[in-house]
Amino acid sequence: MQKSKSIQITWLQFVLLIHGTQVGVGFLTLPRELAKVAGTDGWISIILGGVLSVVASLFIIHAMKRQPEATLFDLFNHYFGKWVGKTASVIFLFYLIGGSLAIIFSIVSILRIWLMPKTPDFMLILLLAVPTYMIVHHGIKMIGRYAELIFYFSLWIIILLAFPLNHSHWLYLLPFIKEGWMPILSATRLTILSYLGFEITFILYPFLMNKKKAVSAVIVANTLTMLFYILTTLVCFSYFSSLEILQYTWPTLSLLKVIRVQFLDRWDVIFLAMYMIVISVTWIVYMSLAVFGVKQLIPKSKPSITTVVILLITLALSLVLDLSHTQVTQMTRTMSNIGIVIAYVFPLCLWGYVKLLEGIRRNHGGDSS
Repeated sequence: MQKSKSIQITWLQFVLLIHGTQVGVGFLTLPRELAKVAGTDGWISIILGGVLSVVASLFIIHAMKRQPEATLFDLFNHYFGKWVGKTASVIFLFYLIGGSLAIIFSIVSILRIWLMPKTPDFMLILLLAVPTYMIVHHGIKMIGRYAELIFYFSLWIIILLAFPLNHSHWLYLLPFIKEGWMPILSATRLTILSYLGFEITFILYPFLMNKKKAVSAVIVANTLTMLFYILTTLVCFSYFSSLEILQYTWPTLSLLKVIRVQFLDRWDVIFLAMYMIVISVTWIVYMSLAVFGVKQLIPKSKPSITTVVILLITLALSLVLDLSHTQVTQMTRTMSNIGIVIAYVFPLCLWGYVKLLEGIRRNHGGDSS
């Protein structure tokens, strides 16, 4: 098994890696998606989704603590054997790489629509590839520090969201649960997609310095994400009516148009350019963990070369596919559906399998005595 003594991350880095991976494009689109299904009661769905993500995270912790120094790739081989384990590892690697590509193409598509409509995708991806390579190939310790730095950098978003409050109408939120609980429960599925990212606990857990604090870490990480989404959604719901918000694909960006200062007019454009740095945590973490996974499967591989290969694949796909925004949205939705299985269903199945295996071994031990 891969020993993790030489690579360790702090409790705060563990929390912010999970939180940073969760906060992505959903910040820009979630309010509209929730309003479409549950109206202004969508913020309740965010709470329900947060509870589900915490529960799934706890199942991951309980499944991993049996082998505290092993990553998911080690556990696959340990519990399922060499060939099944390697197959499962490859599937998980494809998920990590696919998640990284989906986020990159999503942000490139938004940048092309809002900022640089005539700039080809491959040029934007090429610009993103350089800083991505510089961070990813240095490994898990580096992305932990990067996530911590970006969290402090992103605190200005809360200040910006305070500006539209002067023009908000909180009566838009009333009455609560106006259409009953079914729309709220239906919208919960949308929120659990936005919480995806906590599944990286499968790989990060053995690198946590104090594993006794893992439970508190996943609870704090998911709660931070929940509060961030609730704040954004409530501001959007109180500024736009439940019908008006449906007219905007990215209501959070449209919301920032109300900010006016004498020396700058388009705050939404400035915000998007800076928010791209915040979203970068998502694709950088996924890609870095994919590079780590390749190293586990192919010990002789070099992280720098693996990183270059993944980035070249991304560039090649941007040249060959020429995806429209609708196609990018569909790709992101497909990866999100796969993520639901990996992040919410698989932890429960793995935990159940581990408990069953332990029960069988105890019974055999008792029989032999």
